[in-house]
Amino acid sequence: RGEQGYVVRAIGQIHELKDLGTVVVTQKDGNPVLVRDLGRLQIGHQEREGILGKNLNPDSIEGIVLMLKYQNPSKVLEGVHKKVEQLQKRLAAMDVKLVPYIDRDDLVKLTVDKVTHTVLEGIGLVCIVLILFLGSPRSALVAAVAIPIALVTTFIFM
Repeated sequence: RGEQGYVVRAIGQIHELKDLGTVVVTQKDGNPVLVRDLGRLQIGHQEREGILGKNLNPDSIEGIVLMLKYQNPSKVLEGVHKKVEQLQKRLAAMDVKLVPYIDRDDLVKLTVDKVTHTVLEGIGLVCIVLILFLGSPRSALVAAVAIPIALVTTFIFM
């Protein structure tokens, strides 16, 4: 009764629809409240509880690919693209289209480019500051090379 639906699971105890009606849900004033007291029981199909649509097409299916921890996003996305191509060939015979909705490949490439650009800018600024403070390009170059080598060596032996 009303707008709510409930799932009742009773393995091995229900053989007919009328058996389901005798399942005790709770007790009220010492009397058992049965499933049949709460609403109408019927055998039917599962109703859709949500719709995913794309481009005014109400019958779409959504899937998501999750990457494992510490995996290379570029290699994972390359593998996903290859698999999508294979699936599209098989699904074409059934008049089904597989369309990537959100593709993070561009985002990953843009992020790597931005990080590379930022690191190079940082190196350039450090070199300029070293030249200004040390007064000699040669001394600045020695410091600019020694600092990263010291950092990398430290992380290797940690």
